[in-house]
This record gives sequence, structure tokens and C-alpha cells, in this order.
Amino acid sequence: MTSKNKKIAVIGAGFFGLVTLASLEEEGGFDPVCFEKTDKPGGTWCYREKLEDGVGSTMPTTILTNSKELGALSTFPPKKESSNFMRHHEFFEYIMDYATSRGVLKYIRYKMEVLKVKRSHDYEETGKWTVTVKNRLSGGTSTDVYDGVLVCIGHINRPKMPSYPSQDLFKGEVMHTHSLKEVAPYKDKTVVVAGMRCSGLDAAVETSNVAKQVGTIQIKKVALIFTS
Repeated sequence: MTSKNKKIAVIGAGFFGLVTLASLEEEGGFDPVCFEKTDKPGGTWCYREKLEDGVGSTMPTTILTNSKELGALSTFPPKKESSNFMRHHEFFEYIMDYATSRGVLKYIRYKMEVLKVKRSHDYEETGKWTVTVKNRLSGGTSTDVYDGVLVCIGHINRPKMPSYPSQDLFKGEVMHTHSLKEVAPYKDKTVVVAGMRCSGLDAAVETSNVAKQVGTIQIKKVALIFTS
């Protein structure tokens, strides 16, 4: 008997990808397939020491800015013993506990990178989509048709690197916090952090423990702070 369930492609097995799978499972009537380009679920919250292009990851010292009560799902409260402001590894554990309890890990196909999503040739009549994916292990590609596509890749998987006048004249190292995995190399050095959002402030705090001097510059609204 042919299944009448709708075939759904979910792109990304990060936090929202896993929640999406759980929602489809709870709603019923869907056959989801989740494509995850890496070898693990969790997205940004899966800490990775090794950098990989197009893959987001937390800094080693990342702590959630929301309390565990505000940052958690209403249907799945965090453990009482969890820190009030969870560290990244605690939040990753929370995500995995949630995914396991909802039984959605079975839908994930790892090391599969989505290359193209486009309307099928009969889209006007069926509303279907054509999805092309690449197996990152074998290098082979495949194409299939789905009733719907849900994009859950987030927006921080690739760093946005600004460019400044005369930047090419600077002889020191220029890097994005996306690549900051340890601060030991900045011992007794002078560090300038451009940007005062979450990752910028994290970088400033961590490097200040070892650097000779740390300065932070806010780009959009003028702010200049230096500490020694």
C-alpha cells in the first residue's frame, strides 16, 4: 500500500531542525528526511575543536545569555541540576536529551549536503520540490522530490568578515570569532576586538585573561573601550 504521508525534507539537524522533526512527528501524516552536512546533530551547539568551512560552532567558553527556564522548550524543561545559565556542553546535552526523548534522530542522514532546492517541473499542479544532495563521504549526488522543504540551517554557519581601509597593511593576525578556539596564542599580546555583540564580548573577556592589552570597538554605534 502506498503511503499517503507527505514527504518532507528538513535541511539541518541543529536545534531548530530537531524541533522541526519533533513537530512533524507529533503532528503525524509526514515522512521526514533530515539532511545534516556534518557527522553529528546539534548544529552550533555541537562544539568542534576542528574548524570546518560552513559549519558553525560555539567558542569553548560560551555560556547562554538566557536562563535555562527562558531558553528551554516549554514542553521539555531542563534538568534541575543544570546551571541556571547553561554552558554550551550542558545545552548540547539538553538538545540531545530532547531529540532522544522524541525519537527523531532516526530521521537524520549525516554527511549529506544539500546542493540545490528548486520547484519541480509540475510545481504549479503539485506544489512539490526537487532536492539535490551530495554524500560527503562518497562524493556522489542524488535528487529526489518532496512535498515540502523546511530550511533549518540557521544564520551563523558562515562568518561575516568585514573589511576596513588599509587592512592589508596590518602585519598582525586578523581572524573572526568563528575561528577562536583558544586564547593561549595571545598571551602578552595586544588584541583589538571589533564588534561588541555576544561573540565579541566573549572574545574580549577571554583574551583579557592572557593578553597584555585588549581593546573593543563597537562599529555601528561609536564605543571604544581599552583595558590593560
